Amino acid sequence: MITTETIARKLTLFILRNWRRMLSWAMFVVVVVWLAPMQHDLYLSHDVWLFRVGSFQRAMIIAAATIITVLLALAIKYRKPLVRALSWWLYASFCTICLLFIFHQVLLASALFVNKVYVRESGNRAFVARYSLSTNGKHLFFSDLKGHHIDVDSKMHDVLSRAHVAGNDTVHATCATGLLGIPFYPDLKSTTIK
Repeated sequence: MITTETIARKLTLFILRNWRRMLSWAMFVVVVVWLAPMQHDLYLSHDVWLFRVGSFQRAMIIAAATIITVLLALAIKYRKPLVRALSWWLYASFCTICLLFIFHQVLLASALFVNKVYVRESGNRAFVARYSLSTNGKHLFFSDLKGHHIDVDSKMHDVLSRAHVAGNDTVHATCATGLLGIPFYPDLKSTTIK
């Protein structure tokens, strides 16, 4: 007969045996569900895109190439028949690339978190509010005065559309450049309009 004492003992043994695995899964869930989506709130989408296609993509390629090279060296050293070593290496390389592809959003969120840990410089970033006419009516967009790119970020749009921005108004947003050189906006709601 199963008693509550037996169930409690089995549950205790299970927790004592698997506490590291349970803790790592709990940390992974916290990062994916809470930390990763929160990081994008402080950045404009164009700045994240520039980082993603620039240094982040290069870092991912270098990391994948390094891991694959180490796997090749391990395959040649520990797997004696060359055909078997190469088949194991191809499988391990495929798994590595798949894991990097699956977790690239978590790695990007981690990089954005590391970026805002240390502030290299603070300042203002100026945008010019412009309207475009389309079949749906007027659309507000912002053109960056420094980088000369057009930004249609929803975060900036939500904050400034409530402030009744007129066409050709200059909008100054307080930004900080982080450790990795990505500008972020600690307080986007404190923008000034001139």
